Amino acid sequence: MFRRQTTTLLNGPRWFSHSSGPRMSSNPVIRGAAVVTSIAAAAVTATITVQQTAVGPLHNDPSPSVPASAVSSKINPGEKRVVGGNGEELRLLVWGSNRSHIISPDSSDAMQIRTPAVASFLQDVALRDLAVHATHAVCVDGRGDVYQWGDGFFDQKSASDDRKPVLTLQGKNITRVQVTESRIFALSASGKVYVISSEAAQQKPNLGAVTPSSASWWGTGWFWGGETGVQHFEIEPSQQLAWREKIISIAAGRDHLLALTSSGRTFVHPFSKDANAHGQLGFRKFDISDPSCSTSASRLHVELTPRAVADPYAKNTRDARESPSGSPAAAGLLPVSENLMNLDDRNLKFSDRLFEVPALRGVHVIQIAAGSRSSFVRTDTGSVLGWGAKTT
Repeated sequence: MFRRQTTTLLNGPRWFSHSSGPRMSSNPVIRGAAVVTSIAAAAVTATITVQQTAVGPLHNDPSPSVPASAVSSKINPGEKRVVGGNGEELRLLVWGSNRSHIISPDSSDAMQIRTPAVASFLQDVALRDLAVHATHAVCVDGRGDVYQWGDGFFDQKSASDDRKPVLTLQGKNITRVQVTESRIFALSASGKVYVISSEAAQQKPNLGAVTPSSASWWGTGWFWGGETGVQHFEIEPSQQLAWREKIISIAAGRDHLLALTSSGRTFVHPFSKDANAHGQLGFRKFDISDPSCSTSASRLHVELTPRAVADPYAKNTRDARESPSGSPAAAGLLPVSENLMNLDDRNLKFSDRLFEVPALRGVHVIQIAAGSRSSFVRTDTGSVLGWGAKTT
């Protein structure tokens, strides 16, 4: 599945995590003796570490001369190869719970790995990025292709099937991935943002479904991704970027995605009705593609109001205070506008654009981070700004 390749080494360690700032190169190179990826979330029960056993630079981009057909669709867990002339090996160290078969897909047991152990299924595999959720995981190999695995990705009923990482997004030159419960966001070297489902069953194209050429409600920000057999879409900024400006970093919360451009502008993508429940968007009003309109360019203007604004006294009493219509009785505001009530936010096409944060226009941002209910940025002056839950 992954291509194992010869690497060379160079001095100088480099550490990064999934909440780190933008990569400085569009073709990322992992340098140093050890590269650590640690996911600190309450629901995540596994820790994964990538380690190089010798000192020096590790180039994780394969040679352009290697044909794409050389990448197989499965991993051979028994294969062990030396990746350097001096016996260096690229190893993935894992520990924690294997309840969702993320850190050891080959094992049928929900065992506890209490000390770091080498993950044989990713032995000598160069990775550009890796992200872990409570029940599923995703990684990017040296060619920029995306692989997914875990019980949350596969069908729970087929526990006896091969559950090793499966190729899902190919040929997009992905450099960074972010994982949520329902979606995987992938950033390409050219600055494009793609979204795919976190579940294998939801990635299969519906042969009877309409395509963008025949569906009037598809927005211009979406593109059909049928060449790899996996349904994927591109999310575009709501306004055209400047010349040579592109998205260089993404960070996902539970219901929203932050994006940073090379010019220091910050954008947000709401992908559920709870995307602004705590004010983590930085705005309330935005638009989505209108599925009921006959014109493809028509937009549906919607509003997501923070709960603290819709009902500021909700936590001051234990009594249920509801209006006759069943909505919160607070100045006539609804957490979700009425035209959003009947829309399914589990659909990948629920929201199709990235919107610039109004309060950050003119503020040069160099790093972004997203919590489940909050958003943070670091400016070029070193100031850290936050909005959402518990940021004051």
